Amino acid sequence: METVFAPELPGLDRAEIRRWYNGYNWTGEAVYNPFDVLLLFQKREFRTWWFETGTPTFLIDQLTERGFFTPRLAGLRADFGLRR
Repeated sequence: METVFAPELPGLDRAEIRRWYNGYNWTGEAVYNPFDVLLLFQKREFRTWWFETGTPTFLIDQLTERGFFTPRLAGLRADFGLRR
C-alpha cells in the first residue's frame, strides 16, 4: 500500500484504510480489498463499497432457500455506517 499507492495516500488516514478495507482473509493473512481501495482513491470517501458494488446472488439464494418473503426487503435499510 505504502509503495504502490503512495501518490494516492496524502490526505487519507492509513489506519482507517486498514480498518475499513483490510479484511479479506483466506490463509490467516489479511489483505486489502482492491476494488474498494481503488474506489476510495477515486472518490476520496470511506464507504461500504463492498456492499454497494457486490452482486447479491448469494444473498438472494439464501433468502429463497430459507423461505424469506422477499417483498419485505423493500422496507429494510442498510446503514452507511462503519462495518464494525
